[in-house]
Amino acid sequence: MTKKFKSKTAIPQPNLPPHHPEAVAMMADSMPWKTTARNFPVEDYIEAISKLHARGYSYADIADFLNEKLADRLEGKKITRGQVYRVYQQAAVKNDPMSEFLGINHITDEQAETIAEAEDKKPKAKPGE
Repeated sequence: MTKKFKSKTAIPQPNLPPHHPEAVAMMADSMPWKTTARNFPVEDYIEAISKLHARGYSYADIADFLNEKLADRLEGKKITRGQVYRVYQQAAVKNDPMSEFLGINHITDEQAETIAEAEDKKPKAKPGE
């Protein structure tokens, strides 16, 4: 007599309509990250970002610099200029005593990238002007 093995039973999923908030949240969990250096602490490098920005480097230049210097820590991921822009702006708000009641605007990756691109295209003022 052959022995029958029980197959693993799948964990039952809730039977929710596709428009239910929990169903949408579960679908969102399966979506890939849009920013490649997600969960990398870019904000730890705010001092370097601030120094380079003060010296006239664009957000794209700063992202390239960080990607080059942190390549071994990034493990193939890339820091985008939008991430650099967001970290720089958040630090500026945190360090501005006049913005105490404004709070930090949370923007999407796409918005940060678009704004950073526009900022990079603006002509830079020369030191002392």
